Amino acid sequence: MAFTRDAAVLDDRRLLLIERDNDMGPSARIKRLVVTDLDAAAPDGALPRRTAVDLLRIADPKGVSSPARPGEYGVGPLFSFPLQSVESVLPLRGDRVVVANDNNFPGNDGRIAGRPDDTEVIVIDVPGLRD
Repeated sequence: MAFTRDAAVLDDRRLLLIERDNDMGPSARIKRLVVTDLDAAAPDGALPRRTAVDLLRIADPKGVSSPARPGEYGVGPLFSFPLQSVESVLPLRGDRVVVANDNNFPGNDGRIAGRPDDTEVIVIDVPGLRD
């Protein structure tokens, strides 16, 4: 099951939403940013949706997330934000976005099993975010 946790305004008609499951670490399946257009509702009221970025599969070709700590999940050339409480999103200029988690300290351990998660704040380039 997926939940919407936060929304941010992209422009006068579109919203950027966080959609996520309640899982973390390797069991996380849904962590994504979704764009919807309030002016494009279907006759039944359903809004269109477009996945802007899969937060479990973010290319990191420059190795910003490396080196990995022992037992660390989701770092390296394919970075993952597998944290349970991905709850904050803020569009920046252009196609950049800030995403942050609430670590529910000391309850969550999505990055390193058995070790409480840090609060993580990432900036992501999302090509086509405003297209």
